[in-house]
Amino acid sequence: MKIAVTEFKAKCLKLIDQLNQSRDPIVLTKHGKPVAKLMPIEEQTDPLSQFGYMAGSATITGDIESAITEPWASDPDQLFQGITVPPGDSAKAKVT
Repeated sequence: MKIAVTEFKAKCLKLIDQLNQSRDPIVLTKHGKPVAKLMPIEEQTDPLSQFGYMAGSATITGDIESAITEPWASDPDQLFQGITVPPGDSAKAKVT
């Protein structure tokens, strides 16, 4: 269905109800040219489907329970050693 933006503005709620029932998109036009498409939202079968959708997609390799035996830098001066940032430009860090 194509409808002018001004007509859509006047009949917005009725057209949205009609869209919900028919499930057919509504193309909004301005001076006869399409400018937007109003489409129904796809209904989700399971509202919690976003949780756990990646279950089983990762693989753990190695030992994740034992303590780390490698030394690591916890001092901020050591942690960022070798990285220089030009004054006033934090987006262009250089590693030396």
